[in-house]
Amino acid sequence: MARRRFIRRIAAGLAAGGIIVAGVAQVSAAPGPSSPPTVQTDAATDVTLHTATLHGTVNPNGAETTYYFRYGRAGSVTQTTPVQSAGAGTTEVAVSAPVGKLSWGRKYQYRLVAKNSNGPATGATREFRTHEPRVMGRYVVRLRVTSGGDSFGEHRGMRVNRTYRLHPRNCGEAVCGALRMNREGKHGHFRDLLKHRSRGVFVGTDRFRGWCDDGLRFRSRARMRLEVRGVSAGRASALAGRLRVRATGCIRGKEKARLKGTAQ
Repeated sequence: MARRRFIRRIAAGLAAGGIIVAGVAQVSAAPGPSSPPTVQTDAATDVTLHTATLHGTVNPNGAETTYYFRYGRAGSVTQTTPVQSAGAGTTEVAVSAPVGKLSWGRKYQYRLVAKNSNGPATGATREFRTHEPRVMGRYVVRLRVTSGGDSFGEHRGMRVNRTYRLHPRNCGEAVCGALRMNREGKHGHFRDLLKHRSRGVFVGTDRFRGWCDDGLRFRSRARMRLEVRGVSAGRASALAGRLRVRATGCIRGKEKARLKGTAQ
């Protein structure tokens, strides 16, 4: 009997020892990575005419992870930022990358891409628009008459110099919604509100009131289009456009002209 009790105690001890050993082995085993990284594309910041900073978050999920951003003009996201490390942690890491040599006034798309030993992951596609240059200040404008002009003492092919003063209106971070244009001419003064139509393009109709040499008055109406053709230090340095003029009163007639302007 005593012998049987001794054998049962040995067996119980061995069994208990087996359970203890198995438990220690489970606790000591390090968990291995089991999933690709988790990524999120965040909003871009510091957007200018030609640069921006892209942002996102990466969770490496326990494996050494690298990331980069894909970006480009809308519909052509083919450029990439340099590959960077996001580490091997298990919490979200804020990541960012600057991009440059962008075209002003354009829409760009971008997304965050990350990869570890368990596979790649791609964040949602987001977009931003680069800023447009400010059209502001004094511009020397050279007009070339393309048709009409006889009623104004001008003729086809004639070149006329004017000075325009342009004042931006309704400006946001990226673009101004309108331009106030003022000009002093030999027959009087006119001003116009040109509205933003598309990238670097403003259109409007100006109304001009003046007088003839005999003191009689006239009125003219001109449809004008201005377009940014050059940029320097965030300001439009060169303009191009066209206008069509119709006058009534002591001056009657029509004129078409093309123009080029240079910032002063």
